[in-house]
Amino acid sequence: MSVFHRMLNGSSDPEDLLACVFHLNDLEITAYFTILEQPDTRMDTLAEELDRDRSTAHRAVQRLVDLQLAHRQTQPLDGGGYCYTYRAANPSSVRELIEQRLDLFEQAVRERLDRFHEDVQSYAPNGNANTQPSAKR
Repeated sequence: MSVFHRMLNGSSDPEDLLACVFHLNDLEITAYFTILEQPDTRMDTLAEELDRDRSTAHRAVQRLVDLQLAHRQTQPLDGGGYCYTYRAANPSSVRELIEQRLDLFEQAVRERLDRFHEDVQSYAPNGNANTQPSAKR
């Protein structure tokens, strides 16, 4: 069963919601929940937790940062220099992002629906779309 269908029938979980709304893959979802459970995670630790090389883990986390589902912070090191750590956006912020995306999606679907009849007409020969449902064969 698809994520969309699980969402409709109420058998979805938070992972499904993130996948559906943000188009996250399994690795990105796992990365989100890993840094949610372990705030201020360094990339080497995260790569180990995800059982991926650093560049793969970095791409997953960078996508979360780009979507505002995670934040990168600079941490100074004792011997000089710095490293980056990652922290997941708090659930209430993620909820706001989801609500914003849902509003945009609803608006886009409604605009498309308003044009549906005319758009379907363009597929029919001579613009004459059958207004009656076709009989099942």
